[in-house]
Amino acid sequence: MLYPRTDAEAGYPDPPVCPICHQRCDTIYRAEDGTIVGCDRCIEAADAWEVNECFPEKE
Repeated sequence: MLYPRTDAEAGYPDPPVCPICHQRCDTIYRAEDGTIVGCDRCIEAADAWEVNECFPEKE
């Protein structure tokens, strides 16, 4: 009987992990200076027209 091999035993690398939230991820987001700010699991996209902080004159 053959037992299933782990990904590492099969020659696959470990999945990528976000250095911010430490979850497995597919996409990493960087600021203009190259600093990693999060991933597709810990960053939420928002419509700028619906975010009050994007309109400083109203605050």
